[in-house]
Order: sequence, then structure tokens, then C-alpha cells
Amino acid sequence: MPQLAYFQSELRQFPWGRLERDGTFSKQFLQARFGVLDSDYRNAGFWAMPERLNPHDPSDDPLYSANSSAMGRRDTRNIKGYRHGAIMLAMEEWPTGMDVEGWKLRDETLIPVKDWKSWYEWRGLSLESPAAVLMDRVLTTYYLLTETLQVVNLRRTGRQEVDVHYLGAETELNYLPLFSELALLLPNTHINLTIFSPATEALLTGAKQHHPRSIAARDGPVWEYTAPQSTGGGSIAISLYHAPPIPPAARHMQLRPFTGAWQRTVMMLSPKDPDAIVALNAGILSYSTWYEVVSCATMANFPFACTDYAQQSQQLTVEQIPKWLTEAARAFPPGHDFHQELMRPRTRPVTVNPFHRPGQRPISQVRSPNLDNGFICRIV
Repeated sequence: MPQLAYFQSELRQFPWGRLERDGTFSKQFLQARFGVLDSDYRNAGFWAMPERLNPHDPSDDPLYSANSSAMGRRDTRNIKGYRHGAIMLAMEEWPTGMDVEGWKLRDETLIPVKDWKSWYEWRGLSLESPAAVLMDRVLTTYYLLTETLQVVNLRRTGRQEVDVHYLGAETELNYLPLFSELALLLPNTHINLTIFSPATEALLTGAKQHHPRSIAARDGPVWEYTAPQSTGGGSIAISLYHAPPIPPAARHMQLRPFTGAWQRTVMMLSPKDPDAIVALNAGILSYSTWYEVVSCATMANFPFACTDYAQQSQQLTVEQIPKWLTEAARAFPPGHDFHQELMRPRTRPVTVNPFHRPGQRPISQVRSPNLDNGFICRIV
């Protein structure tokens, strides 16, 4: 497993990169060391995280219903009242004093960012900073847009606008302002980042009902940022997806109720098609709701890439997707545009993500590489 040596060397370049005897790395120990191990944003800030065993909430997946096996039941232990994005319910504005202007860029015109080491150098950060542990999803999104999907052209001189659908957000709802980094990394570019997830839908519902003046209750963007002109003037607007009512003409199509996950309703009712769809730590084969996402994105030819913890998971996904698409194609006659897109041969290479979260996940029985955002696959 040559990749294992690579991943371990990536962790060891950081002074805080402690490798346990079983080869794993504990993010919780790191947070405790820096005094930010807490599920309450008032104590941990952007580092707030749920104290539960399951990495994701599968409550919107019919396969994980209350009647499923014990392994499939929702893990609610040790959550202590945690809620994804609680900071946006409690406040009408994001906290002041966030150092969004103190970028400390070594070179404001050149962006030679290709991995963690180059990003730290460009940002003028010491490797003693644990920023990589919190910024992996932001930098992974950057890599997917520029390298995997190539929907952003960094060499383009004119301004470009890119609409991105970001699927499955959970803890990201605690630190959306950190995605301002994309405005720096993508000069002359405006990013519209729309967030989809059951956690997002639950946050919106709670905000509208009980916190109408909160950040989360806004109809427009919940966060906006424009970088200085000296850095290229990139900008970003982040919105939580609001599902529009289904028009009477579409009610005969038996669309399932919207619960936060990206689905056929989004493709049909959105006023504008996305330029890219990204899903981090997706677990495509672990949740039945991905079938609809994969088939709809493919038939509409929306550029779509995902990350996962393990290379084996991505390889199994690559093997399964053609079977899904063949099944979906049966709904359309041969020669139909959707049928042709679903049946079109595509290559889906699995590659290492240079912006994975450093450190093997603390699953001692797993010896092969298993990391947050460890491996990338372009699906469409």
C-alpha cells in the first residue's frame, strides 16, 4: 500500500501530526490540545462538532428507518443538544472581528496552490497551525472545481460566474465564512454556492418557525464575501436551498417530498442549471438517495464529483454506477437525449485528494488508507 506511506508523510509534516500506535490520528485529541473540543459553538467556534459515533445523519434515507437493523438506526448518543448550524439560529449577523481581511498572502497575484504545503506557504502560515484539519472541505471544493471538474478557468482574464450545488453539508454549516477562501483562490470569479442537505432543511424549518430574525431565516445568501481587488476581486455568496412549491402542472409526476437531499425536483424547478455539483465524504453506495442524484445529474450532464474515505469505496461506486444508469435509462426511449446521456460511456478515475484531512480516521481495524475526503471520483 504505497499510498499509506504518502498519507502518513502528509500528516507528519505538521508538528501536531501525532501518529498513534495503530496508525490512526485523533482529531479530538488535537481539538482538546487547542482547547476547542466541544459541541457548543460558543465554546468551540467553527470547530464545534457533534459527539456521536456515526459520521453522518441518515434520517432522510428510507433504508435507515426505525425498522432497519440496529446498525442502520440513527445514532443519537452523546449529541448533547448539538445542532448543525446552530450559530446561524442564535445570531442575526455573523460575529464581528473575524479576521477575513488578515490573509497574510505572500503573493497576491500568484496562486501556486496544489497541496497543503503550498497552501500554507502561500497563506504565510506556520505548519504548527492546525488549519488543515478545519479547511479540508474548503480546499477540496477548490480542487474539485479547478482540477477534477475544471469548471473554473484560472487563466481566464475576464470575470466568470460559477453556480455550485454543494450536497450533504452538516458540520460545514458551523463555519460557512471559511468558504471565503474560495474568493481568494479564484480571482475574477464569483461563486454562487447553494447548500443542500437534510441538516440544511431542518435548520431552515427551525429558523422560519422559531428564529425569524436569525441568519438562517434569510431568503437570500447567509454569507457573502468579496476579496480585495489586489487579490483579483473574487467573490462568493452562500445560500441555503429553499425548495419552491411544486406547481400544479408537475403534481402528476409523483415527486417525493423534499427533505433536503438533492433530487429530481431540484433539477426540474431550479431557474438555472448548476455549473457543478460536489459532494464530500458522500458514501454513494451507503445511502439510497444517491441513486436519484447520480441518474439525474448524468441525464442532464451536470459536472459532478464526490469524495469518499476509502479508495475501495470509490472503486465500488465506479463499478455500480453503470448498473444504476442502465436501469434509469429504461424510463426513456432509445434516441431520447436523456437515454443517450445515461448510456454514454464515461471514464470515472479514482484519484488521491491532495487536500484530504491529514491523518487516518480512528478506526483501528482498518489498515488501508481511510481519511476524510481521501479519494476523488468524477461521476459526470
